[in-house]
Amino acid sequence: MWFYKENFLEETEFKKLSEKVISYKNLSNDDNGVWDTVDNYLDDKHGRYLKGKGERRVKRYRYDGNFYYYNIKSNTVKFFGSEFENPLQKMYNYFYEQGYNDVVLQNLWLQYTDYNSVFHRHRDGGLGIYEAVDCFTSILFTHNIWEESWEGSIKISDSSNIDIAELNENQVEYFPKPNTLIIWTRDHPHWMTPILNKDVTRIFVGGCWYRDESKRIHN
Repeated sequence: MWFYKENFLEETEFKKLSEKVISYKNLSNDDNGVWDTVDNYLDDKHGRYLKGKGERRVKRYRYDGNFYYYNIKSNTVKFFGSEFENPLQKMYNYFYEQGYNDVVLQNLWLQYTDYNSVFHRHRDGGLGIYEAVDCFTSILFTHNIWEESWEGSIKISDSSNIDIAELNENQVEYFPKPNTLIIWTRDHPHWMTPILNKDVTRIFVGGCWYRDESKRIHN
């Protein structure tokens, strides 16, 4: 299950958030990983021709929450700044509108990716004691402009099959349009296509969420 919402924030609110996120770029750190895979899917649409390996090579600036902190949202706002308060609340409201009134924010991060970045197909998995089907990943693109020729789209699939033909038949592709929110349950395979412009950075606010009715009132 996934959700897509363009023009998620009001223009002035988006501008403030975007400027704040950009200001943290120099504080971001490499967040890289390589893993073995038996999937026969790694081609030019899934990364940089790395056969037999999955890879993530990006930069992130992050704040990690704790499952035992009921005030994770307020702590997150304190860490990143007041510009995040209303956007975070609107994310909660969006979940509620979709029928998920029991979501809890687990952590938030800022991600900066460019021509050299790699983001191969993978699943995000569960969060602690919470199964992947009860958890979500969200991204809100905060760069100011993105041209179609730059690519760098995110693809999400329903398929767990390693066959590339089936995988391509059961997927959606979302262009990284500024001020667009995308949410998916963490059991979905997903990846990002390479960015083709050497002079741009794709930027988003990423979040991890889990469903727990007992903690809902503490948000």
